[in-house]
Amino acid sequence: MRQTSLLWFLLGSLLLCLFVFRDGLWGGSLLAPLDVLPNLYPKYRSLDPTATGVPANSHIIDQIDYDLPLQRTIHESYRRSEIPWWDPYTCGGRARPVAAA
Repeated sequence: MRQTSLLWFLLGSLLLCLFVFRDGLWGGSLLAPLDVLPNLYPKYRSLDPTATGVPANSHIIDQIDYDLPLQRTIHESYRRSEIPWWDPYTCGGRARPVAAA
């Protein structure tokens, strides 16, 4: 009985994910449109000269303002064969938890 319930749950979850992300899975749209920079920042207008100033999804702006600098700092630390314990450039400097590899 439990295995049957689990299988129905997994099947339902799979069908729901396929429905929600159907455009992204079959090439109808990007899951996270990359038009935020050219639409919001004039410095990046050359990336998309036809930008209207209104991005398709403005909710991913945090990825550019917050996540990107942190990820770059981590990437550069690993390239220098260092563990990124400390990030002196973001949030006034703070300790960074190390993700498990």
